[in-house]
This record gives sequence, C-alpha cells and structure tokens, in this order.
Amino acid sequence: MESTLQTIDPSTRRVTVELGADDLNGYVADAETALSRSLEIDGFRKGKAPPDIARKHLDESQLREEALRLAVERSLIQLINKENLDVLDQTDFKIEENTPDKLRYQVTLTLFPSVALGPYRGIQIKKDSFERMRAELLKKIIDTSKVVVPQLLIERQLDAMMERFDHELHERGLELGPYLAELKKTQDDIRNDWRARAEEQVNTSLVLHGIAKAEKMEGDVNKVFEFIESHAIITA
Repeated sequence: MESTLQTIDPSTRRVTVELGADDLNGYVADAETALSRSLEIDGFRKGKAPPDIARKHLDESQLREEALRLAVERSLIQLINKENLDVLDQTDFKIEENTPDKLRYQVTLTLFPSVALGPYRGIQIKKDSFERMRAELLKKIIDTSKVVVPQLLIERQLDAMMERFDHELHERGLELGPYLAELKKTQDDIRNDWRARAEEQVNTSLVLHGIAKAEKMEGDVNKVFEFIESHAIITA
C-alpha cells in the first residue's frame, strides 16, 4: 500500500491511497471467505463448502463489491493508525482507478481540533445536587480549556436540534412550516437563535473528547464524567 497525505488546513487532510495487485488479491480472498460463510450448497452445511466449490457459487459482482469495501475500509484504518489521526469525519470519497491490478482512491478527512485542556483533576466544587455539581464541575473545566470549534460541527449540531424540534412538533400534532410562519420566523432565523447554544454544546463535547483521549479512555460521555467526578474535591 502506498499513500500520500496533503494538509488542507489544520483540521483537514486530503488522503490518496493506492493498492497494488498483491494487496487486492488478499482482499478478494478475504471477501470470498466472508461471503462463503452465508452460502447454502447442497451436500454441505451452511458455510462449510470447500473454497473451490464455494467460489463457483459466489456472485461475481457481489464479490467485487465486498472486496472493494474491505480494501477501502481496512487500508484507510491502516493509514489513520499509522499517521495517528484523530478523525472526526470522512467526505468527498472518490475512486480514481479500479482494476484487478490497482485501486487508487482519495478521501478528505476532517480531524478533531486540538484541545488545550484546563485542569480537570482535583477541582473543588461545593456539595449540592448531583446535577448542579456536575454542571459546576464541567463549567470550570470548559472555562479553563481552549478549543476552536469547527463550523462543520456547529452546523451538524444545529441540524440535530432542528430535527428534534421538528419531531417534538409532530408529536404535538404540529408542522414545522406553519408553526414557524405563525412565529414569523424562518428555519434560518431559528438556527441563528440557537447558534450560541449549539456552539456551547459542541465545545463541551470536544472538551470531553479531549479528556477521553488524554486518559486513553473510550469516548463514552458517562465514563468521562465518572472519571472527572471521581477526581473532584467536594467541599461543604
């Protein structure tokens, strides 16, 4: 496998990956094995036919599709791990060449922005209700952390907020369009009204992701919260 990595900006990389015949043959073999597990052939238990027999019963187009999927998925993971990239999103996937001897593709990777974490161990908070203590603890960490929030994430958060809002209206028997018309607002107006809150929510998520990464934890929000809370100092 050969690859190149082009830096578009601090949070964007354009990746080009090229796989040769040996690489591709391996992925074809893996695809054959995977697809053969679901084959039902007379005289054999499901998925237990010898490879040479199973191969004759595989759909060629399905085999090519599965081999391509494995090739892209595994080679990209290999590249990401090699370059130690903290990938947020993958876009603009494009196959430039796809023959039995060569697969060449490009993809744009959006990376998590770097987070300059403030202190998150040994923070003092006043004893209060669980919700208030958690909110105070999180606010102190966020206030001392620095992160540039990508517009991509803010727009996605706004999309999610609009979708939830639309769903809630439907549950109440209302439609988004007429409801906004009654308020004399457009969807863009609502998104602008919510933008600061969306940015705050994304900022919080990025700080929690930064802590999870620093502590080599899985990115489960509850686990990160439990870690932070276990290292807090609660005063009367």
